[in-house]
Amino acid sequence: MQTQPCRLLCLFLAVMTLCTVCGTAQEKQAESCLSPFLKQIILEVAKATDETNREQTVAAFSAVLRQQSLPLLEGNLVTFVWLAEQKPLPSAVEVFGDFTGWQQRCKMQQIAGCGIYFYTLTDVPQSARIEYKFSVAGQDMLDSANAQKIDNGIGGENSVLAMPGYKPLTIVADKDTPSGTVTSVELKSEIMQNSRAVHVYTPAGYDTAAAQKYPVLYIHDGTQYLRRTQITAICDHLMYKGRIAKIIMVFVDPVDRQKEYAGDAGYTRFVLEELLPFVRKNYHASELPSENAVMGASMGGHISLHLCFTHPEVFGMMASQSGAFAFINKDILDNLQNAERKTIRIYMDIGLYDLVGEDGSLLQDNRNVEKILQAKRYDYFYQEFSGGHSWTSWRDQLVNVLEFLFKK
Repeated sequence: MQTQPCRLLCLFLAVMTLCTVCGTAQEKQAESCLSPFLKQIILEVAKATDETNREQTVAAFSAVLRQQSLPLLEGNLVTFVWLAEQKPLPSAVEVFGDFTGWQQRCKMQQIAGCGIYFYTLTDVPQSARIEYKFSVAGQDMLDSANAQKIDNGIGGENSVLAMPGYKPLTIVADKDTPSGTVTSVELKSEIMQNSRAVHVYTPAGYDTAAAQKYPVLYIHDGTQYLRRTQITAICDHLMYKGRIAKIIMVFVDPVDRQKEYAGDAGYTRFVLEELLPFVRKNYHASELPSENAVMGASMGGHISLHLCFTHPEVFGMMASQSGAFAFINKDILDNLQNAERKTIRIYMDIGLYDLVGEDGSLLQDNRNVEKILQAKRYDYFYQEFSGGHSWTSWRDQLVNVLEFLFKK
């Protein structure tokens, strides 16, 4: 649980007696400070009559802050706080993360030359989940005052801020829910002259003699989806509850991700001429376009749209999570706009705090694609969530993905 403002103010009052009254120029910093709690700290430090009194005041407030679960949450304000452990104090402390697109680094203010540094975000949605890091004297590090952290694929391990209204996807384990089976192979490719891991999920009760073949979902960055998103448990749950049809899932790993997911012709041939024949030969898999979907995250979203758009006779559905479209292929928007409408169904989700690059943001990129889909009257689902470019964000949307593609 994050700190509540009322608790902060109570702790603040407990150290007020250590401060003496005297005005200083630090009132200007207080005026610009957006956090009500830190504003009071700045003013009280400014009232210190001498160095000893100032150090006592700073030490008292630092002790209060160290008792909190940081960052500070005050309504829709989020204030990141860095507390220096020892002298000499760092000349520069920065914070960055989902809210900067992992590009820009925001310089934190320092209170009255002491070891308290802060940076405040405004208008943060109550449902937001944000990953972040500090940079202290040029060294990136976690927030030592925040126990919430995760290795989520962007920048290694990150600290996590979850607003009070954030609701993670929770699949309640049911002892009666039957589990599917995952079989792993190393699939060799003559076309690509390489081999890659392929993991095939078959649902509980999978029957090779069933009259009707199973719909198939092909998933890029397959091992990552398996390891980081609980997608098989989610699928088990939705099938057991009768919310989606029983499906096969094929998790495919990249070998040269940057090249393959940019729309490489060789990789497209591999999917169509080697991967699909392998699945259809060894599994009771449907060959109907309306029952074959492809999906992925980030660049995986781009290659999924590329495959579905260029081969609707094979893939009748696709899903993109934080798709990197124009970032990867400058022509994709023109291709979508100018080509005749395809008979395909499209799912898209994107975070309000997603990646930012030199040529724009993934958020705007996805909004541009959605405008074209709307104008051309595609059958699609589009949503924005208050999160960033992370596996946790994508996991939280998987129920929507699976229900859009395979709802009974």
